[in-house]
Parts: sequence; C-alpha cells; structure tokens
Amino acid sequence: MPQPNDAEITRVYVRSTGGTVEDPTPNISGGSFDVVVENEAGRVLAGGGAPYQISIEALDLTAGNNPGAPFSASTPLGRIFNGLPDWPQNTQVFTITLNAAQVAAMTNHRLRYTASLLSPDPRNNLPPQVVSFTESKLFMLVRE
Repeated sequence: MPQPNDAEITRVYVRSTGGTVEDPTPNISGGSFDVVVENEAGRVLAGGGAPYQISIEALDLTAGNNPGAPFSASTPLGRIFNGLPDWPQNTQVFTITLNAAQVAAMTNHRLRYTASLLSPDPRNNLPPQVVSFTESKLFMLVRE
C-alpha cells in the first residue's frame, strides 16, 4: 500500500482480448489484445479529486523501435482520484486494435510495455507531484 498521499502502478501485463489472466503470447488473429495496468492509491489521495493520467508505450524488441500508434495509449483527460468504487485499487484496460497489415507485420514480434501514472495530469500544464512507472514482462504476439 502506498503512502497516504501517493499512488503507484503495481503491475502491467498483456492478455488476449477479454481474457482474465496474463498471457505472454496473446493471440492477435482477431486483431486485438489487451494491456492491463493495475494501480493503487493511498487513502488520502484515493478520494481527493486530483486529476491523473495513465499512459502506456510499447517497445518492439524484434524491430528495435517504438511501434507508435496503435501501440500507445492514455486515459482520457479529466480522470480524477474519486474514491470508491474506482480507488484505492484501480485497473485500466487498454485494448490495442490492429488492422490486417499490422497483424501480419507484428506476428512473432517480442515486445515490452512501460506504463506511467502521473498526477496531476500533465495535460493540465501542471508539474506532476505523483509519479509511478513500471514495465511489463516480455511477450510475443502470435496468430493461431
């Protein structure tokens, strides 16, 4: 549990779209997969109404680059620490949707995600007071 006025990302992982458990080889035959970011906030911050942003960025280790859109995403502007039921534990699911060409190009690529949680939301032009980041385990996109 973080300090009362702090928040942290506790885990980031990938899964097949709609799955319930981590999957190191998500099946992208259907054109998508999920990136799950689990977070926890201290008891004061959790209900304090401060704005925050959670964002994810992919690193394609096979190609040696950041594949960009659609592999990056952020929570919408206006998210706040609003207490129960959303906080103190919070899970954000980003569904990454790929077109047919992207599925073909990314099959069998090994990737890793980094996730960050910033508050206040930097898109509000305020310096963040709460900063947390972590990375996922390596995973490979596959087609079955």
